[in-house]
This record gives sequence, C-alpha cells and structure tokens, in this order.
Amino acid sequence: MTIAETSPHFSRKVGSRAEAIDALTACAEVCTSCADACLDHSTELEALRRCIRLNFDCAGVCILSAELLARQTDTSDLLVRAQLQACIIACQFCAEECMLHAARLQPCRICAEVCRQCSESCHHLLEGTSLAAADVYGPDFEDYTHPFDNPGL
Repeated sequence: MTIAETSPHFSRKVGSRAEAIDALTACAEVCTSCADACLDHSTELEALRRCIRLNFDCAGVCILSAELLARQTDTSDLLVRAQLQACIIACQFCAEECMLHAARLQPCRICAEVCRQCSESCHHLLEGTSLAAADVYGPDFEDYTHPFDNPGL
C-alpha cells in the first residue's frame, strides 16, 4: 500500500499520479547522476556544458512536478497541466542532448531513456486531467501534440 492509497481522496487518478511521481523522482535522480558523471569528464566539460545544464533543469522540474502531484487535496488541474507540460518539455530537451553523447557516455544513454519514460508517464497523466487543453491555452489552441512527435519544439 502506498501513502496515496491511505488518503480519503484516493482514486484511480491519484493512483496514476503515484506512478508518475515514481517516474519523476527516478528521472530527477538519474539526471543528477548524469550531470555528476559528465562533470567527471574534465577534458570534455565544454562539450558537455549544455548536457549538464539540461540535466539540472530537468531534475529540478521533475522534483517540483513530483511535489505538486503528491498533493491530493484541492490541487488545480490548470496548475497540474501546466507543470506536466513543462516537465515533458524539460525531459525532451534533456533526452535529446543526452543522445548526442550516448554513444560514448553510458550515463547519458541511460538518462536519455529515463527522460523519455518520464515524459511518457507525464503525457499519460496529462491525458487524464479533467481540464481541456483549450481551457489552459486559450481558444486558439489546436490539438495538443506530444513534444517527441514535434521535433521543432
């Protein structure tokens, strides 16, 4: 039994939040470890600077997202949707940058995969939020496109 399941507000939606929280905390841990591993490559620091920065950005966004999702009472769907969107984007950027180094740095390969998994978990939870995307982004918002499906983002 998880802590989420002990809440009187527990529902299937909250259960899927618990799964997303697990993915988010795992992603934050892996991103932090990847940045640390990149810092250990002192001869390549300039080439890894963007990777390290995106690792830390992604870890921070994931932790904040997990904290927000852990709150089960009176959490705004609008805020959850916006935070999940930010997390999907942070994970996408981090995964793409890590893939540039994945052939020679195993931590980057692992990080890219975990970021993609986290992004998918957030995407699935995002699909389950009760607030329509047009309500968040306005009437001009067209159909939501997952960032991995739109490389121009």
